[in-house]
Amino acid sequence: MRRFFSDLPQTVAEMLVFCECEREDQDCQDVQKTLHSSSCPGGHTLLWNCLEMLDSCTGDKLCRQTFEGFLSNCFGPEDAPLSEYSIRDLIHLIDLDFFLSGDKECRMAFVATMGSILQSPCTCHGLHRDDLYRCNLLQQAIQNRSHFRLQETKRNVSSIQLQVNKSEQSRLWFNEQLWYFVTTVFVVVVVILTLVVVVSHKLGGTDSLSKQGRYSPPEDSTKSLVL
Repeated sequence: MRRFFSDLPQTVAEMLVFCECEREDQDCQDVQKTLHSSSCPGGHTLLWNCLEMLDSCTGDKLCRQTFEGFLSNCFGPEDAPLSEYSIRDLIHLIDLDFFLSGDKECRMAFVATMGSILQSPCTCHGLHRDDLYRCNLLQQAIQNRSHFRLQETKRNVSSIQLQVNKSEQSRLWFNEQLWYFVTTVFVVVVVILTLVVVVSHKLGGTDSLSKQGRYSPPEDSTKSLVL
């Protein structure tokens, strides 16, 4: 199974690892179970607890390197090499509040765990107190894919929001341009009408003066008789 995922393009591998089936789709769930489980659970046939699973993993050099790579890429690098950490200290590096599930390197590191002991089914049943806490923390980090799906959902929401914002900006720009156009046309029409009124008034006044200039009053008839 490890080889199967390592030979796939990263985008295809992520699609298979982080896929989600409908509750009614049993065929999808069967395929998902096969893809997401380990084909090499160290010969362990019974359901072990997740701390036992990690013990078995850290006893194998390749599996421990895979787990250390996952911790380093998904929860931030440490000052000291992780190879110097005990199993208990490795678990204490996990902080789900700072899970870098949106980072490409973290997703690649998680895909690298496929087919390893880290993905074999495990439980925290029967553990108590500190062991139960560490077990739940480990199980949530290494086998709960919802952290990655939630991040994908956030990205999709952000993408949709960005498209909505762009659409809103385009609408506002169109409205502003339309308002500018209507205002400009209105101002131009007002100016033209004002000019027409002024010119008409001046032309009317000039015509009146011209008529008055051509008017000659009649001569006084009494003066003509005296002469």
